[in-house]
Amino acid sequence: MSTDLRERLHTVDPAASDRSLDPAALRAMARRVLEDAAAAAPAAGAVSRRTRGRVGRVGRWAVPAVAALTLAALLAPALTRAPSASAEAASLLTRAAGAIHTSDPAAAPDQWWRISRTGFALAETSPGATADAAAGGGGPSAVLVSADSTDYLAVDGSRPGYTVTDATRILRTLSGLAWDPAVVTSPARTWTSDLAPDALPGSWQTPSPEFVAALPLDPQALRDALYAAAAGHGSSADGEAFVYAADLLRTGLVPADLRAALYRVLATVPGVEVSDRTAAVGARSGVALSYSEAVDGIRQEIVVDPATGELVGEREVAVTALDGIPAGTVIGESAVSRTVVDAVPAAVVQSAVHARCSAQPDGAVACTAG
Repeated sequence: MSTDLRERLHTVDPAASDRSLDPAALRAMARRVLEDAAAAAPAAGAVSRRTRGRVGRVGRWAVPAVAALTLAALLAPALTRAPSASAEAASLLTRAAGAIHTSDPAAAPDQWWRISRTGFALAETSPGATADAAAGGGGPSAVLVSADSTDYLAVDGSRPGYTVTDATRILRTLSGLAWDPAVVTSPARTWTSDLAPDALPGSWQTPSPEFVAALPLDPQALRDALYAAAAGHGSSADGEAFVYAADLLRTGLVPADLRAALYRVLATVPGVEVSDRTAAVGARSGVALSYSEAVDGIRQEIVVDPATGELVGEREVAVTALDGIPAGTVIGESAVSRTVVDAVPAAVVQSAVHARCSAQPDGAVACTAG
């Protein structure tokens, strides 16, 4: 299982034991979900949700204190492979890379990045759900729940960050019976730790300023680094390269020149294709790119504005009917924006749950309640 600091902090959050969904997990870095899933058995009557651990991979994570992991169908992904990157996708990515002429927001070392994410995720019950999980109990049911959060990260990486997850709410019932809001909603929560990003081993999933600065801007050298990091993970080398690139892009910490280089690398990855020319993510839209590998009936997409080269966000789309959800339904999305602020708001600092964390020799992060 991933050792992402965010997940470790969640384990010491006193609110983590409530009957709720953690919206921050929409973007949790679940590097080894599929590998771990091989040892897991589906749980009847579970309340679960599909989340975007990373583009190209989906895990069903249980609601805390309600159910265990439901991982049916993850062990036998349906694969379709294109012989090479589509000409349309390669052309769009190259155009997007060339459109990145603007510089990043000016930021002093003592300032903070404010990275906001807005979107929604899919929550569902299995056929054996109990009466207190969904009104009336009985068959499967699925709803979309909000997933909004804000990170405050030190520009120089020398100070611990803060994460604020907004209260979740039910947005829409997709199939089945109406839900008791208490099952899938949670209050706002805020947490931090005593561990700064620079004290962690940087990775494509949790990049530190030092890690980002060390990545080459030459597309071939960056491609080599990307494939080397992704080697041995996922269902295919090309698919996992797409996943790792999306992992880095979604953090909101990729400078303009590196983003352009990543687009040029993705233009060379076999199997990357345009899946939607007018993909909406929140109030914005762009062109959706995906890797031709469907896992659990869900397609993972990154959405790019080819006119500016900006990453609009990410989406999950059902490519087959899922428990009464029609094919083509957008079942998850996240829009990302980044600004510079002088300080973390006092209310955030005062309300944060503190955790004591330490980096282990193997790269894991261990946390305890402060």
